Amino acid sequence: KYELKLKEEVSELKVVIPKSAVSEIAKLAGDETGEVLINVQSEENQVTIQIGDVVLSTRILEGEFPNFEKIIPSSSSLKVSLDKEDLVRSIKLSAVFAREASNITKIKVLDKGIEVSAESAKSGKQKTQVDAKVEGLVGEFEITFNYRFLEEYTAILDGEIVEMGFN
Repeated sequence: KYELKLKEEVSELKVVIPKSAVSEIAKLAGDETGEVLINVQSEENQVTIQIGDVVLSTRILEGEFPNFEKIIPSSSSLKVSLDKEDLVRSIKLSAVFAREASNITKIKVLDKGIEVSAESAKSGKQKTQVDAKVEGLVGEFEITFNYRFLEEYTAILDGEIVEMGFN
């Protein structure tokens, strides 16, 4: 979720635009600090976005975006803080093995860190331990992800520290 401050007050309008358009907008904007002009043409099912000299036009998707705020917990009982580069490196290592096994990567939370692992019938197993600050761990906690989702997530993170919360 990313919120922008508007120069002037406008009535609330909700539109859903394709992920590819959002990615393109993010690339175009980069570190741009100038104005971004957004023009919604509901009757034509179009959104036009201008960043500097570049204008991007895309269609509006039908339907409403799911209310993700209802499914994302506001608090978590288990918190893990770790170095972003260490996490990225461990995910890339697991990806080599996960590609051959339905892209499955496991994250196991330990007392003083996490263990990122993947397993392949052809290539064997891989485990990487990453030091982390762990709060609220009782017993063991293990969760499985598609490594591609983890790669996409870590690619857009700012900062040096990643905080993950689990319930």
